[in-house]
Amino acid sequence: MSNYKVYSNYLAKSVHHIFRNLFADSNIEIVYDSQIDNNMLSVSVDMAGSIKGELILHFPKKTVLSIYHFMYSPKKGARISADALIDVASELSNMITGTFVNQMQFIDHQLDVSPPELLDGQEEYIRTLYENVNLSFRSSYGGFDLDFYFRETRQS
Repeated sequence: MSNYKVYSNYLAKSVHHIFRNLFADSNIEIVYDSQIDNNMLSVSVDMAGSIKGELILHFPKKTVLSIYHFMYSPKKGARISADALIDVASELSNMITGTFVNQMQFIDHQLDVSPPELLDGQEEYIRTLYENVNLSFRSSYGGFDLDFYFRETRQS
């Protein structure tokens, strides 16, 4: 199995674990069409160690809002700030990334991760010499996309 397949599998398992166990969502599934739209929050987490890379999660705001409602059960008609939605997207990115990093230890990867950073859409990165995994998910809360750009820094 190539590293691409291993990383794809670990990323999918990480997303499924978070959604099934923390959000009680047995409907989470990989889909083959992008779930993002023009009204989204993109969160980036950098990685360093035996892999250099970046995990970017793209959440439509309606997906983040649905997860917010599950996590906090706000009163009907309550105003939800943009900062609260950013916090939810960032924490969800932390949970998925942390689960992924934990899985990577089983194949002897040691990774350090940065705090999540909200991307404002103006970032244009040239990721030459990086491989990438792109996955799209649909859940009971809505869809989202995940991009993992990576380069091995250790000799296999």
